Amino acid sequence: MKRRLIFLLILFLTLTGCGAPGPSETEMPRGDVPETWTLCLYLCGSNLESKQGWATRTLNELTGARLPDNVTVVVQTGGSREWQNDTVPAGENGRYVIENGTLVPVETAPAASMGETETLADFLTFCAERYPADRTAVVLWNHGGGPLKGACFDELNGFDALSLAELDAAFAAGVAARDGKKYDIIGFDACLMGSLETAAQLSDDADYLVASEEIEPGAGWDYTAPLAAMGRYAAPADVAKAACNGYMAKCDSRDKGAAATLAAIDLGKIEAVSAALDAALNALLETRGSEVGALRRLAFCSRGAESFGGATESEGLSNLVDLHGMAASLASDPDLNGHGWDTVTEALDAAVLYDINGSATRGANGLSLWYPRAFRAGELQSYAAATPLDGYAGTLTDLFSASLGQIAYSDPGSVTADGLFSVTIDPMTQDSFYDLYVVNRRVDGDYEDTNVDIEDDWENLTFGYDPGWARAITVNGMALDAQTIGYDYDHILFSCPITRNGENSYLRIAWFWDSYDDGHYELLGVWNGVDHVTGVSDRIEDTLSPDDIVGAVSLTTGAVRGTVTAGAEPIIDEIPMEPGTYECWFVAMDLHGNEYPSSVLTYRVGNAGGTEIISIT
Repeated sequence: MKRRLIFLLILFLTLTGCGAPGPSETEMPRGDVPETWTLCLYLCGSNLESKQGWATRTLNELTGARLPDNVTVVVQTGGSREWQNDTVPAGENGRYVIENGTLVPVETAPAASMGETETLADFLTFCAERYPADRTAVVLWNHGGGPLKGACFDELNGFDALSLAELDAAFAAGVAARDGKKYDIIGFDACLMGSLETAAQLSDDADYLVASEEIEPGAGWDYTAPLAAMGRYAAPADVAKAACNGYMAKCDSRDKGAAATLAAIDLGKIEAVSAALDAALNALLETRGSEVGALRRLAFCSRGAESFGGATESEGLSNLVDLHGMAASLASDPDLNGHGWDTVTEALDAAVLYDINGSATRGANGLSLWYPRAFRAGELQSYAAATPLDGYAGTLTDLFSASLGQIAYSDPGSVTADGLFSVTIDPMTQDSFYDLYVVNRRVDGDYEDTNVDIEDDWENLTFGYDPGWARAITVNGMALDAQTIGYDYDHILFSCPITRNGENSYLRIAWFWDSYDDGHYELLGVWNGVDHVTGVSDRIEDTLSPDDIVGAVSLTTGAVRGTVTAGAEPIIDEIPMEPGTYECWFVAMDLHGNEYPSSVLTYRVGNAGGTEIISIT
């Protein structure tokens, strides 16, 4: 029973003190030599700027900051059809330095896509030649799409983006212009770029990587924190830590720290992580004896790890999981007896210099890994072509090439003596069985949700659900359709499709348990999802604006069934299901993400509440 397991986890973590946030950053020592720094900001405005002005706000924060005497900030702009300030012209790639609180133009770069290798390489060469320093940090600002899609999507050029290979080639050109000297820090003020793939690709180009496993808010980093550390002549590792702490403080100040993640990665230790991962995967294959057996264990342990980015078909699937969480789960499997997975966690602990996370991302440990929870052959081929992790990509290809049997139910649906709707998976098909969830849907298609609050008996493969447990999440009293996208010992995450002033979007909402039988909802933000054509993973916006008109979108029909005004402080809560006739059914998933529905239970919610079962078909 998932709720009982959650309670036991809460009790265990409370007694042991596990899961508590790490200590705050200590005062960083001042060095003996006043080293100079150059911060190179590659500011691809894209639709973040043309629609919402986030790049301009970043420039305003930089020009409003006190710039230390030993620090030079160089900015290249481009990639947006419109800039919401009077300095940066649209349709051009401009280069600027910040002097005395002013953005000073120094050069107009050739008009080119910010998603091309040559554009970034030319900027890095320009910085190396015109603004050399003892230390150099490069930050790429824009959208991120993870290891499959890269970063810096140019709105003027069909959202062309820099792939991992293109990023590596551009930074290699920059290193050459620096006479072979690596960059001290490469940072991504962009979503989903904190992956092992990113780190492995850039390990020859820099000493440290600063990036987020999860989607970022539009406001992004607080640059004053790393700039101040540079001004204290801090070591690059401490500047990277300061960037993490400044980002978290900024998110907290906007009441949006719950979903924040950012980590500083020692790139000199990434090769050891990759080697340990390959060795552990080989051991897994040997131990489990077959590709299906190995895939089953890998799938189950990925399920227990934090996931990031898009998590539903409608949002777009990012397929990114926390590598440490997956490896730790595999290391704890008594049948595997460690078998190298403890070496993976140890290597990760050494490589992740520092990381921060919020209350809804406690399972984030610094580096994600692409794992196809929803498998598509074409996407796996794209990953194999894009990733520097050749061994891992080859293993995934072998595992997912194994033939799976279809899942069957020995009991496709019945009602137990205590009123639970129950199903049992046929034990003959359990090798392919991965997980299951429940769907509630009003028969007129006007409401739908997915639920993981299930009574589960994995030993006997029997699962039960009481439709009387169902509740609808609301914003200002209006019921929202909802899909469960993740859960841990102290929270459940939901994605709720909405319209915001007529445009399709999603509310990311979390339920936090304050104790076993009490809790509260939090609005994590407004997110436009992953673009199904370009692969752009949009940034999450901090919140709804008071005048925003929010529409409740049906997952079944896509229609808007009602609207409310957000107001100054939108209230997220829940209500009993509205009176009417509903259907619910289980959906079992196999190791490839294929889905198998059970029989359908039809039930009625009365005007005075209460649930009456009508039939099972």
